[in-house]
Amino acid sequence: MGAYSQASTFTHTMSQQDYQRSHLQQVQGYQPSAALPYRDDIIKLNSNENPYPPSPKVIEVLKNIHPDYLRRYQDPEGTAFKERVAQLHGITPPGFALEMEPITC
Repeated sequence: MGAYSQASTFTHTMSQQDYQRSHLQQVQGYQPSAALPYRDDIIKLNSNENPYPPSPKVIEVLKNIHPDYLRRYQDPEGTAFKERVAQLHGITPPGFALEMEPITC
C-alpha cells in the first residue's frame, strides 16, 4: 500500500516573493521624482537634459540627417534593417535573429 489511495489536491498561489531571494525583498524600487516646474537653474539629468549645446561636429552631422530620424526611436523589431540584411545575403528575415541593445554612457 505504498501508493496514495486518494488524489490529493495542491493549492498554492505563486507570488513574486516566491522567486526572489529574501534579502532582495527588502530593496526599495526606484521612485521617480515629482515633475518640477520649468526653471532655468535646474538641469534634470535623469530626463537626459544637458546644460551644454551639441558640439559643432554634431551640429554638422545633424544637418545631413532627415528630421524624421531624430524625432522617434527606431523600430524595436528592426524591420527595415532585417529586410536589407536579408536582401544583401540572399536570405529571408525569419532566417536570422536581430537583437537591439541600448547603449548607455
